[in-house]
Amino acid sequence: MSYLQNEIMHMNSYSAIRLYFIDWIRVLAFGLLILFHCTMPFVTFGWEIKDNEHSLLLSRIIIWLHQWRLPLLFFIAGVGVNFSLSSRKPLLFLRERFVRLFIPLAFAMMFTIPFQVYFEWLQTGRHNISYFEFYPSVWEFVPYPDGSFTWSHMWFVVYLLVFTILLWPLFSIMKMNEIQKGIQKLEVLLANPIIIVTLSGIFMFYFFDHTFLPWVFIISVFIFLENV
Repeated sequence: MSYLQNEIMHMNSYSAIRLYFIDWIRVLAFGLLILFHCTMPFVTFGWEIKDNEHSLLLSRIIIWLHQWRLPLLFFIAGVGVNFSLSSRKPLLFLRERFVRLFIPLAFAMMFTIPFQVYFEWLQTGRHNISYFEFYPSVWEFVPYPDGSFTWSHMWFVVYLLVFTILLWPLFSIMKMNEIQKGIQKLEVLLANPIIIVTLSGIFMFYFFDHTFLPWVFIISVFIFLENV
């Protein structure tokens, strides 16, 4: 069976058990992602491209959003891995993740992110040349900030790709029947709102900022969704 046929079968099986609340959480998460990056030029703290006008109120709103928007994104990513694992063998899962993550990452680094670096350097006075004169520097593969080669805000995709590769053996073990029984017991435990709030508080306290994100990703993968 071809890779395309496998993907079609996966889509058909997913549509039959689609959890629409997950779709709406994804819409919320990426809507906030767009809002966050659109407002960053106008906040009081640093970013790649800044406007002369800054808003203290907007800065406080963004700081508040930043506490939970990244854990939400990694939760959604983990749920996606859960769905993918439920209908694919381990090797096919790894291939699917590579196609979905590495190819968009490589395209963005070579063809979309350079625009951001160009305008950042233009604003800071690092250069005063046209984009067509600037772009060949990307293919020199000199890492940012010394060069213009960077994954910039695609770091999220890089994290997911690294997590997937490192945890792939663990994901493979997850598909064993004995492990699935343990996951079902874990589902019952995590269904308790008190447990969820308590664990969230502990993790936020001890693993704040980016050190907290891998745990969000891993836990959301291990949550056995009732319709999967």
